[in-house]
Amino acid sequence: MSSFSFLRQIKAILLFIISFLAPNDVASVWEDIIESEHKIEKQAYDRDFEKVMQAIADSYTNSYHWSTKRQLLSIVAADVPFRIIEKYILDLTRWKFYEARRQAKLNG
Repeated sequence: MSSFSFLRQIKAILLFIISFLAPNDVASVWEDIIESEHKIEKQAYDRDFEKVMQAIADSYTNSYHWSTKRQLLSIVAADVPFRIIEKYILDLTRWKFYEARRQAKLNG
């Protein structure tokens, strides 16, 4: 049995149980379950993201050489927008950001 088929069967079973417990609100209850799972995942992601960004910002601030700062910044510059990174690295300029993004594209 494929994982897609298995998931489809699990969903059908869960919807059947919900229809038994809340026959008038099946769609609403299902949406609430899905939404609550997304909120839990997002909260965990937000905490992890905050930790990573703070660690990079601290390392960036404590570095003396531009090459080191650029390498640290390149870790996130390829995936995180300037407006978010500048909240963690106060002296960040667009030039520094784009140089770090270029570093990430060239060297990974």
